[in-house]
Amino acid sequence: MVIEMKNCDLLEDVFMQKCKVYHTGVYEFEEAVIKDNKVYICGNRDKLYYPEEMFMAREECEEGLIQLAVNGKWGFADIYSGEIKIKPTWDFVDPFYFGYAHVVLNANANEYSAGRFEVTGGKHGYINKNGDLVIPVEYDGAEIVSLRGNFLVSKDGKWGVVDKNNKVLIPFEYDYLRKNYDDDLVFGGKRVLPKPSLEQAIKQNLWWDYGIKWGVFDKQFNIIVMPELDKMPYICEVKYDKDDNWSHIKKKYYILKRKRRYGVLCVDGRLITDVSLLKRDAVYLVKVLSD
Repeated sequence: MVIEMKNCDLLEDVFMQKCKVYHTGVYEFEEAVIKDNKVYICGNRDKLYYPEEMFMAREECEEGLIQLAVNGKWGFADIYSGEIKIKPTWDFVDPFYFGYAHVVLNANANEYSAGRFEVTGGKHGYINKNGDLVIPVEYDGAEIVSLRGNFLVSKDGKWGVVDKNNKVLIPFEYDYLRKNYDDDLVFGGKRVLPKPSLEQAIKQNLWWDYGIKWGVFDKQFNIIVMPELDKMPYICEVKYDKDDNWSHIKKKYYILKRKRRYGVLCVDGRLITDVSLLKRDAVYLVKVLSD
């Protein structure tokens, strides 16, 4: 929707304040103004627009809320009415995902390219669509996407998971926690060898997870594979012939690896076989299960 208003570019009116509207989920931003607690995007020929006109706003802005930055402080505005729904009081906010948004206080948010930020320092937490704190701002880091009502956060250099009552579900014992958002499994990594330098990694052809032992948690955050795996579990990709056309199909099974032996894990957390097979046998098992 277009709002008729003159002299958008001049912004001399004391009732108007410069700001920016960000949609960091798709790395987009627009110059904007605030008037009467509403946000308008500045367009060509002195036209103002509601934030819904921004690229992918209607498709990608959960809860109809989009990020707003003014004088270094962040909040959220309604994309359809422009009304500021969550006041810009945070040093940085991420978009809403699964009903919650990651927020930061006492941090530096540096925009290193359009719509892309590096956030350093500060304390991290989460808010709901009403702007209420769900997870207190007391953590050293947090994952952008919530785990559908649970939260991946870090404290004193270690990662864990808490629920919306801030109760610990996965203890703060892991150097890495990884989540595949296509299923409900969480992979926890503990570093057992010092992290190699970039030069050493290139020279010795080392993977990024060299020196890390991995375990697996199910959707209730019970540990189902102890942190003994040499690699983070990966989806097995099987090549098969159908109607004389070869294609790669991602199967619904993970491959586990430990000391040149392999196992198979279903994405729902069922351990199909322990880590005792040769690689070819594990891949064949996945193909048989998939067929």
